[in-house]
Amino acid sequence: MNNRYKVLSNFYYRQPMGEVPRPPEPQPEKQSTTPREDIIRMAREAGWPSMAIDNLPGTEDMARLERFAALVAAKEREECAKVCDEYAKYSSNPMNFAENCAAAIRARGQA
Repeated sequence: MNNRYKVLSNFYYRQPMGEVPRPPEPQPEKQSTTPREDIIRMAREAGWPSMAIDNLPGTEDMARLERFAALVAAKEREECAKVCDEYAKYSSNPMNFAENCAAAIRARGQA
């Protein structure tokens, strides 16, 4: 018999060989731009005229655009959290990772 297997009652199970590798630690995302710069970049990608975008910073229109972006992000977070809630309904795991995931997604809007 190979020495990597061990008998337990009448069952065999494989013993790990050496230390089990750990997954890499998650690295924080690099934020090279501000949320305002991201909004302006996305407005350009969406096809807003350059002249309109160039006049946005510091105006009431920029504030409206930022509020609109915040509403869109909140709606997307809630939709993602609802998907996790659906998975949580069918989870038999006492840790209920899907429920924790939904809470973490919703917490992003509170920060």
